Amino acid sequence: MHRACTCLAVLPLLAACGSSRSTATPLTGVDASDDAAVAPPPPVDAATGDAAVATCSSYAADATPLRLGGVLGITHVYSDRDRANNPDPNAWKGYGFDLDGQATTESSTNHCQPVAGANVALVKTDGVGGIDNAFAAIIAPIIASFDTAGKPGWVDNWNAGLEGGRARLLLRFPTPIPPSSDAATPAPLAAQIYSAGPVCADAPVMTPRLLPVDRASVQSDDVDRALNVAPAGTLTGDTWSSDVIDSVIVTVPIKSGSLPLHLRKVRISLQLAPDRKSATLGMLGGIATTDELAAVLRKNRGNISPLACLPGVFDSYEQKIRRASDIMADGTQDPTKTCDGISLGIGFDATEVAIGSLETIAPSDDSCPAKP
Repeated sequence: MHRACTCLAVLPLLAACGSSRSTATPLTGVDASDDAAVAPPPPVDAATGDAAVATCSSYAADATPLRLGGVLGITHVYSDRDRANNPDPNAWKGYGFDLDGQATTESSTNHCQPVAGANVALVKTDGVGGIDNAFAAIIAPIIASFDTAGKPGWVDNWNAGLEGGRARLLLRFPTPIPPSSDAATPAPLAAQIYSAGPVCADAPVMTPRLLPVDRASVQSDDVDRALNVAPAGTLTGDTWSSDVIDSVIVTVPIKSGSLPLHLRKVRISLQLAPDRKSATLGMLGGIATTDELAAVLRKNRGNISPLACLPGVFDSYEQKIRRASDIMADGTQDPTKTCDGISLGIGFDATEVAIGSLETIAPSDDSCPAKP
């Protein structure tokens, strides 16, 4: 039903970053190839100065990646711009998925009841082909209202953070990733989904970029057992599509912190390059429960703007956030119930990365100063 990344680290991305801290557990069982090459060191994120975690693991200068091959990480997200990077207030209409299986308009009666005070036309009106993306249509402009005129906006900072080595979403496919399949016969291709933390300060500099995986995104400290998987993913030609994924964390960097968005009923798709080392036309969509999203934004309000820490200031914004609810949290529409979920969608590009270690990524600190 709506507008939109997240994730991914989505696919944008995804994992905690900003003022994150980490403790390391080096892993064994390296699966590396010969094609790692020296590359320039990643730049520090100008917005936060924390492109790298202070210390991750005791990497040797000639260390090989823990896992290399078939791992793609989100490198660029699209929300308020088209794929050519042109500003477009209606860009949200093309990012995400039809999560509820309906294409609704202001007059639709098969829709959950908007929260009191909501803009019914905006909440009910879907994007292209029924795309649901209320986050980008309604909440993103609220976040953007805190941007400083003449300086990069919050999506620009998100992309700068990805380029500088901040947290993101990783997709890991079985290797080698198969060549193009017959477009008429989708081929099974499962994927594992990880949250990666910021680039480690002591990680070897190499290409593909070496990223730490958040241990919270794996089972029993086993890097080969991601907590979230797409077991029924398929490859049709060069296009990979997931089935419905139960849960994914998409981390959105904002100014001095980040928003860890817990999405449910997630879908992902992307177009793989012929060499399988990058992807374009990526799409990620999912649902955040209204209560959880409001709580995350409240906790991180100081990272959006120090003014939001003043008594009562955020309260009015929280009402606007809740009024963006456009779907039921379970992905359905129920005309007898009040909407309790907010749809989110982003576009993304991805490129090959390597998994360097397994880390414990601590959440961001409270963004507002404690009362005296």
